[in-house]
Amino acid sequence: MLRNEFFEAGVRPETGSLNMLKDYSSRDNRMSQQIAYRIAGTRPELGEDDAQPAAYSKMIADAATITRATSVLGEIVTRGRLVDRRGETLAGFRQTYRVWRGSRVLQVEIELEPRVEPDADPWDSYFACRFAWADEAADVYRSLHQTRHRAKAKRVEAPIMWKSSAANRVPRF
Repeated sequence: MLRNEFFEAGVRPETGSLNMLKDYSSRDNRMSQQIAYRIAGTRPELGEDDAQPAAYSKMIADAATITRATSVLGEIVTRGRLVDRRGETLAGFRQTYRVWRGSRVLQVEIELEPRVEPDADPWDSYFACRFAWADEAADVYRSLHQTRHRAKAKRVEAPIMWKSSAANRVPRF
């Protein structure tokens, strides 16, 4: 659990995902988050009804560690894998959650190490950071060139920063 004077954020140790984000005024869960790989389904051919629906990977944490716990900063790092239905690893992940004293922002840094490439159709097969919130009437905002903009699209895209590593390039969201 990470806390400051504005909110608390709970990290699920089994998955490494953000279990809940609560502010102290309502105590209701405001948001949850997880990393996923969307596994493409098959589309039915004309006259056929046997299409396979698309599926999402499962997030499994191998470690969840409190890396900083001071009066100014709290930080939890989770490491783990995204696996398919058969249990095969699709990607490795490292996710860092940070809460600063005096800030209303939960910082989330994600590092992926893909072991499979998404299929050619980017709307059918992709790595994603999935968010869920209880109020469907909530306004969702995103940043663009360091300014806040209301997200009106059904699918919100975010830029990827690439960090070079010795072995390969690792996408960071």
